[in-house]
Amino acid sequence: MDNDQKHRANKTTMMTKNLVAGAAFKPESLELPDAWVGHLPFAAWVVRECHPTMFVELGTHSGNSYFAFCQSVKEADLQTKCYAVDTWQGDEHAGNYGDDIFAAVHQENQEKYAAFSRLLRMTFDEAVDSFSDGSINLLHIDGLHTYDAVRHDFETWLPKLAPGALVLLHDSNVRERGFGVWKFWEELKQRYPHYLEFNHSHGLGVVQVDSQRPQRIYSFLDPAQNQEIVAYFSALGAQQLDRFELLRMRKQNDELKRLVEERDGRNDVLNHAVAERDGWVAQLHDSVEERDATIRSLYDVINGRDDQLHALQKNAEEKDRQLVEKDRQIIERDQQIVDIYKSWSWRLTRPVRAAGRVKNTIAGSLPVRFLRNGFLSFRAGVRRYGFVGFMRRFPYYFRNVGRYFALFGARAPSGEALLELDVVQREPVRLLPDLTGVCEPLDNSISVVIPTLNAGREFRCLLQKLRQQKGVGPVEIIVVDSGSRDDTVALAHHYACRVIEILPEEFSHSYARNLGADTATSDYLLFMVQDAYPIGQYWFHGLVSYLQEHADENLAAVSCSEYSRSDSDMMYDSMIQTHYQFLGCLDRDRIGSYQGESHMSLRANGQLSDVSCLIGRELFGTYRYRGDYAEDLDLGIRLIRDDYRVAMLSSVKVIHSHNRPAYYYLKRSFVDVVFLVGMFDDFEIPRITSFDGVMAGIISTAAHLSVWLNQDVGTDNRQHALAALSQRWRKEFTTLILDQAPQLGDDPLDRYLETLCNRYVPSKTTLDKKATEQAQRFVESFLARLDHFDCFVSSVYRSGDPHLSNEARSAVIKIFAATAGAELAYLYLDRKQRGPEQELAAAQTIYQELKVGV
Repeated sequence: MDNDQKHRANKTTMMTKNLVAGAAFKPESLELPDAWVGHLPFAAWVVRECHPTMFVELGTHSGNSYFAFCQSVKEADLQTKCYAVDTWQGDEHAGNYGDDIFAAVHQENQEKYAAFSRLLRMTFDEAVDSFSDGSINLLHIDGLHTYDAVRHDFETWLPKLAPGALVLLHDSNVRERGFGVWKFWEELKQRYPHYLEFNHSHGLGVVQVDSQRPQRIYSFLDPAQNQEIVAYFSALGAQQLDRFELLRMRKQNDELKRLVEERDGRNDVLNHAVAERDGWVAQLHDSVEERDATIRSLYDVINGRDDQLHALQKNAEEKDRQLVEKDRQIIERDQQIVDIYKSWSWRLTRPVRAAGRVKNTIAGSLPVRFLRNGFLSFRAGVRRYGFVGFMRRFPYYFRNVGRYFALFGARAPSGEALLELDVVQREPVRLLPDLTGVCEPLDNSISVVIPTLNAGREFRCLLQKLRQQKGVGPVEIIVVDSGSRDDTVALAHHYACRVIEILPEEFSHSYARNLGADTATSDYLLFMVQDAYPIGQYWFHGLVSYLQEHADENLAAVSCSEYSRSDSDMMYDSMIQTHYQFLGCLDRDRIGSYQGESHMSLRANGQLSDVSCLIGRELFGTYRYRGDYAEDLDLGIRLIRDDYRVAMLSSVKVIHSHNRPAYYYLKRSFVDVVFLVGMFDDFEIPRITSFDGVMAGIISTAAHLSVWLNQDVGTDNRQHALAALSQRWRKEFTTLILDQAPQLGDDPLDRYLETLCNRYVPSKTTLDKKATEQAQRFVESFLARLDHFDCFVSSVYRSGDPHLSNEARSAVIKIFAATAGAELAYLYLDRKQRGPEQELAAAQTIYQELKVGV
């Protein structure tokens, strides 16, 4: 056998192996569309048969053809460089598609073929200059399929083809929708004698191009001898299409399984919702029965009211007759006045009246007003605190003389009000349907918004009470929970509440309430807290009816006052009474309106409370809560500044209070002062002349109180003890004790005071004059608060109560903590304005420690 025969035999053997490899080819990437799937075995085979050094594909779409070529290059371990050129935006034949197609192709290429394959996202004409002439051995054209487009692509890229290069044209057997590849293919067959033509899978034309005779002519490109190749790859293509369809059906089956699982999950949710609805229906059934009983009792009341109305009608007729008589008397009196003005006696007494006017002018002069108002203020203070108590408070009045200067010069003084703020409108006593038995039902709906976190067992009582409310329209309860670990969420679902769950770190008072309001659908929003308890079954009715009755006065929002719980501490009771006295709603309903920009006026008139705050949903959507602290006060102030009014009710009550440890009062008082100074430009900051003096005053007072707490006080009369202590301590506390650890019975407070002592209290026992005076001012502030608390105790509690004695001891420590918190806040604010830098850094450390957790 000569060399030529051996060469032909080797070629035959290699071709046979490559045909077997093409038959065994299993594409790793198969995506829609499937137009090229039938030619994948041929792609795998032709790569192995031709060993191209460079392969370029024009038009890749989802990558079925391109990745078949790349996979064959990788499996045959060839050195072929592969390039895919496409805009991946689609065309009129392939349709338009989004970036997700390119993203999927790019990911597949990067994961499997990045070593030898690149994607060129550009037009064919833009890419042609990226290749050298005569460099491409294998070119696949599958772009826009019009005759002009495919001819343009072929002619443009022809110079880039190497001698003997192969060109593949897809869709050569499609003759509809403007496809023109078939026409151009007919021209190529006339132009080049070596070609191969497949009619399956939309047709594929393979042609070997060269202006001269190619160095290598592939036998499978002889049209007279390649029918077996065509039949062979047509059969393999049919198998690939069957395999693709099987894979597609499997994917559809998996997708159907997933959809069935999702449907089953939704069914479980719906079943749960149905169970909840059934529970709600059962509750509604009970409510309907209760309503029917109420209706029957109302019919009885109505019948009784008819008799009363008849009697009232008779009474009204009698009143009309009396009014006619009064009108007649008024006419007679007016005539008598006219006669008096015309009389000689009136004319003769004119000088006497002129002298009276002169007297009134003198009495209204500034010095006289100062004397009169000073006397009235002194008399009011003595009546309220006693002579000794008033004199103990005199240093406080003296330090604030600028504040009272304008009051003493007032033209219309009120002895009881000169040292207090009383600018709000008070309403007469109002009785609710729970007391009168008479209720005019309202059809307005209410959405109750309650932020929760581990609300505890009493949360059930609150939800039951809300569901028992009468006299209003539909009520929805929206619970915004920030990570409860008890059964709060389960209880909310049980009572048919709408539950919104947020992460603990997402919570703020404004954000949680705004989020609940955004999901509400009712006429009114009622913001509450989780530990409040409404009084009466017409509590909703009382709030809504008051808001509607005063709508013509531009009333926008309503809050109600609190009754303290039985476990409330005496300090909280004192604070809440003082607060309601300040607001003017201790025993009367009051409506606040804009009276000016002073912080006292804005706080007194604009105060609302999140314990219970009713407002129209649409109006709230305009204002909403804002900020992380005192968002209720901020809302009320913005409302009255816009000429709305807000109300604090005494006639409607809610049970709510706290029993806080002393350390809480220190932190709360600190934060309150910082907030008020930041919110109100006119809030005065006392001048802090000595950093050391503040620390010495706090630590020394704590030391004196520690000594007092350790004394054996037995069951003394705490009411009288407080008054005596205040007087005694004014002398004793002038001696500074700076070397004794505080033992006030509140571990967090004791630890923090010890930290302050170790950091900032000077080691020397003798302070300079400024520090000593500053320490004494702290003592005076503490004792002034203690005197105020003593007045509250004297007016509320009876003497000789052992429980009162223990409560008062605890309250004294809390009063000290609150005074210390305020003093530290004044220190921080003063050093923030004036420095020095070292003391400012220390004050900022205190600020960071005390602002957390309030």
